[in-house]
Amino acid sequence: MNEILLKKIFSENMTQFQAWGNYVTNTILEALIEQNEREILKIEPKSRVKDISSFIEKALYRGKNYTDPINEITDKVGTRFVVLLANDIKKIENVIQNNSSIWTFSKDRDYEIEKEQNPTIFGYQSVHYVVKNVLPLSYNGVEIEQNISCEIQIRTLLQHAYSEVTHDTIYKPSTKTDPKMIRKIARSMALMETADENFTQVFEEIEKMKNEEQKILTIFRRRYESIFTPNFNEKLNSLILGSFFNDLQAISPDQLNQFLKENNFIEENIKDRAASSLLFSQPIILGIYFLVQTIPYKVKKYWPLTMPELEPFYYELGISLDR
Repeated sequence: MNEILLKKIFSENMTQFQAWGNYVTNTILEALIEQNEREILKIEPKSRVKDISSFIEKALYRGKNYTDPINEITDKVGTRFVVLLANDIKKIENVIQNNSSIWTFSKDRDYEIEKEQNPTIFGYQSVHYVVKNVLPLSYNGVEIEQNISCEIQIRTLLQHAYSEVTHDTIYKPSTKTDPKMIRKIARSMALMETADENFTQVFEEIEKMKNEEQKILTIFRRRYESIFTPNFNEKLNSLILGSFFNDLQAISPDQLNQFLKENNFIEENIKDRAASSLLFSQPIILGIYFLVQTIPYKVKKYWPLTMPELEPFYYELGISLDR
């Protein structure tokens, strides 16, 4: 197939290529939204049709010996999903693999496998899928033929940064023959890989801490809801919880109930003030009362808000702030 004819065929099909890329992108996005995973994306995904000159160069000038480049080249249109951590890549892979009624898929590149096969090499890292529609379809007024390919790239933010920096330079002859440059590029990828592993561990620890925080807050929230409907402010609750985490964690539901029974004025105070005070509409306020009575000096020392907000608790419990 000559270049003129190939350009003509590609140009005539660009609209349906773009429509298929848009369909793939939006299908994955909708699935992530449904699963409450939309926030894992750090760059807005957008499909893009290959530039005609890039397509011709790949089809005719790289010695690939394509017999039918329009159908054999699978990245005529592509989309990219950039996530924060390597663990998030699996979530998008699951979406791709769970839509087999819409498309067939092949996993054409997996950096995890490449690392196992070449453990001493640090280079471009990404996961690539190619999906092809099982049936013809119409999308946004565009008819899409059966078996149109779309390449899906999935990578972390650090992997994306590496790709953006090196993509246009690493294949240049001057770069290939410069060992110092190659080593710097490899070293950068090694550092990024280490950073990703460290970030993953940090986020795992953060998730564990969040789970523990939720367990503590659940105790106070359930008891508070028997008094008043909370106007829950996550930041305010977390701020106080973080200041007295171990002390609040040690309070059992039975201890809390007994404390409120012995100090029944607390429930009335909450009912009177919760509608007009953000602090008093937070479940964690029950813990503040408890700690002011049991460890007043420590509460005063580590209180994260202003002292005027703390004073009423001491006054109502008959405890001196100087204690």
